[in-house]
Amino acid sequence: MVKVETKPVWNSSSFLIYAGGLTVLGGAMLALTYLSTQFLGAGQGTAWSLLVFVILSAIARGFRRADRWLVAGIFAFTSVLAWGFFVAVTLKWWGWENQRFHDVTVWSWTRLLLEVLILFAATVTRWRFKFPFIRLISAPVGALFVIDLVTKGHGNPVAVVALLVGLGYLAVGKISDKPSTFWLHLSAGFLVGAPILYWCHKSTFDFAVVAFMSLVYVVWAYWTKRSSWAVFGTIGFFTTATYFVVKAVEGTVRSRAYGGGSIVSDLWYVPLAIGLLGFWLVLLGMLGRRKKRDRHAPVKTETKPVWNSSSFLVYTGGLTVLLGSSVGLAYLGSQYHGNGARTGWTLLFLVVIYGIAHALRLRGRWLAAGIFAFVSVLVWATLVLLTMRWIGWHPFNLFGLYVYASPLSTWSWSRMLFWVLTLAAAWYDRRVFKFPFIRLISAVVFWLFVVDLLTSGHGNWLAVVTLLTGLAYLLVGNVIDKPSAFWLHLVGGALISGVLIHWFKVTDADFAVISIFAVLYVLVAYWTKRSSWAVYATIGFFAATEHYIGLSPGHSPLTGISQMCTGGSGIPTTCTSVGPSPWAPALAFGLLGFWLVGLGMLGKRRKHHHDAAVVVTPLAPPVATEPLAE
Repeated sequence: MVKVETKPVWNSSSFLIYAGGLTVLGGAMLALTYLSTQFLGAGQGTAWSLLVFVILSAIARGFRRADRWLVAGIFAFTSVLAWGFFVAVTLKWWGWENQRFHDVTVWSWTRLLLEVLILFAATVTRWRFKFPFIRLISAPVGALFVIDLVTKGHGNPVAVVALLVGLGYLAVGKISDKPSTFWLHLSAGFLVGAPILYWCHKSTFDFAVVAFMSLVYVVWAYWTKRSSWAVFGTIGFFTTATYFVVKAVEGTVRSRAYGGGSIVSDLWYVPLAIGLLGFWLVLLGMLGRRKKRDRHAPVKTETKPVWNSSSFLVYTGGLTVLLGSSVGLAYLGSQYHGNGARTGWTLLFLVVIYGIAHALRLRGRWLAAGIFAFVSVLVWATLVLLTMRWIGWHPFNLFGLYVYASPLSTWSWSRMLFWVLTLAAAWYDRRVFKFPFIRLISAVVFWLFVVDLLTSGHGNWLAVVTLLTGLAYLLVGNVIDKPSAFWLHLVGGALISGVLIHWFKVTDADFAVISIFAVLYVLVAYWTKRSSWAVYATIGFFAATEHYIGLSPGHSPLTGISQMCTGGSGIPTTCTSVGPSPWAPALAFGLLGFWLVGLGMLGKRRKHHHDAAVVVTPLAPPVATEPLAE
């Protein structure tokens, strides 16, 4: 039995258990919603909600006694939410839930009682089950309780109290070394950021303050070693950039309204702003990598990036540079209609980006170099395509796209050359930069090359070739021992899933096949130790469940019922309910949740503790959290 608060490890088993537990919670809420429509008495609703709470609590305690820590924890999490629902229904039954209860601008002791009881249950349950996820309940409810206690629910007092509570969460999260402090930092980032945006969201100076606080968030991310602050900081930078770009566009539109001419020609600053924001984020990410002796020597083997504030900023910045490059090339394409000019500009973009990638690689900045190399491969593909168009080759058949909904409907040797040159660039850059993310380009482009070579881009033969390619990716990804194999599994699972959906998407038997393959996906996930297969399997189970209970876009997500009405134009309108039984969604999704939890438990073998986990203790020596060469 787990004695200290423990951090779950992400793998196929933990994903299935989390997904299953939350699905059970969703099924329970659907059941309570349905029962509230069938039993209108408040006492009956209280009894049913108590039954749900008791069942979930009993399951959590049973798994805790069986030393199934992770399963017990996720059911303990759901039981706390069920407890909150039970308390709210009980207060309504007793007549304590009045207009003051629902009006946050009016002080209500019953609302405070509800918040205290939920907070108490969450705290005690987290203490007993040692499950960090429960802090996700106690942190927001604790902040809500303080705000509700000392303010009237609106205006500057709420912003001030939220800011102070957020700073308090930041301090506590920094001092404590428990895994659950992640949720304190996440809540703190929101509580501090919301007042800033509330106070500063109108003028240029306001957004300058937002940009400054975004920089402070990044500093806090490195100080606390919590990447959630870097995520909030990045959102702040994007918000600021969006404000200034929109303001500039509005000025351009107003000036052109009187002067005439094309508005697009004056929008050169849009791609420039996006690109500069990307470079700024990459720079902030690089500042988090301190140089220690030969730590920045060039990487010799393919290396897996570690998730932290620095890597998040570098990845986000690099992809933002890619977006800026795309928008920039589109802008230049609208200004220079000749293919030669477009090719020249694209070549300039490639030289700049590839030059930056090599300069960073020579300085040992492996992660930043890799993300720019990734961008350079896509710019190279654009350059090849524009060069072909410049010399009179047209690799993609737009007529085939119109007739067959596929640009691969006719064979083209220039298109084959395009695939090969893109593959060659991706292979070379991944070999030189040792950056796994580039494999994503290789996997997608190689599939396009194979289907273009062997099929006409549509029909069952395309599906067969796609299926074989996905299976090949599965086998190769399981054989090679490189971080980039992740992308082979991800793309391979997507290709196989696409074929299965193409073939089996109509009848009950089709979705039975989908369910069988979803089980096989779970087995593949355990065999390959790649959780992406478990994610695809879960999507398949949800799709089959929705099919069998008869849900469609027109059905209510709570009851599964939709209304079919006839009449109008003087004829009385009559409506009849169509769709599955109203209890079906609750029962189906509840059983699906238990099924997913059961599949997740199959991946937990009994070795001292059933659930693999990272135990955080103050005496543990520090562990390096970044690649040796980064």
